[in-house]
Amino acid sequence: MSNPIAVIGTSWPNIRVALYRRNDGFYQFFEEHWRCDDNSDYHWVSLGKSGIYDNCELARCDMIPFAQNIEET
Repeated sequence: MSNPIAVIGTSWPNIRVALYRRNDGFYQFFEEHWRCDDNSDYHWVSLGKSGIYDNCELARCDMIPFAQNIEET
């Protein structure tokens, strides 16, 4: 995966949803969590992935309600 092309922040400060363009040209979004493993190294880890989309707009449309569901929990 390369850098995300779109990111949705959520009301949870340690969670976001990021959309990636895959190396094969398709799109996929991930729920990402900010985590510290040893109290000094903070990084985002991807948890739970969506389906694979051939269209960026379709992926973005599915990504937004996914982030809203995270906010509501």
